[in-house]
Amino acid sequence: MTWAKININDKMRFQLTERGKKIWLDYWRPYTGGEEPTLPQETDGWCSGQMWSVMSVFGPHFSCGADIPIKTEILVEVPTPSADADG
Repeated sequence: MTWAKININDKMRFQLTERGKKIWLDYWRPYTGGEEPTLPQETDGWCSGQMWSVMSVFGPHFSCGADIPIKTEILVEVPTPSADADG
């Protein structure tokens, strides 16, 4: 196993479950001035956002054995090392 250092400001991609879609809409509805909020879904079925933001919306809905709001595999954007980087 290897570890990767990530920052909670890094962009992540995730897939919403049906429960996650409801949680997202319910979370953002009070902030839209009466407009129906939209899902952060991209054309390929994945959503994206900064990790801290995703955690603030969905964190309270995670627990062992729960019907979780996002699928268990996520993608985290990592910078491509430059050719002249040390190391």
